[in-house]
Amino acid sequence: MIEAAVEETDISKEEATTLSEDMLVGLGRLIEKRVYTLPTLQDKVCVKGGVTGEGIKALEAGVQDMFHRLFQKTPMKNSMKI
Repeated sequence: MIEAAVEETDISKEEATTLSEDMLVGLGRLIEKRVYTLPTLQDKVCVKGGVTGEGIKALEAGVQDMFHRLFQKTPMKNSMKI
């Protein structure tokens, strides 16, 4: 994500790293505190036809396959009880 941000925008690697870290920490805090679930957060921040909604569509198009490959390549981790 960081490399793509640097390549596709005018921000530096340091800025992309900081923004990514802050975004993930903020998301984690909202979920941990049960302020929002993932679906309700998505509904809260997405405006029909807006940038966030378009970003989510792009993620959904590629992330599902990525997670399938992840679980296929990590069978020992996948079978462990958490």
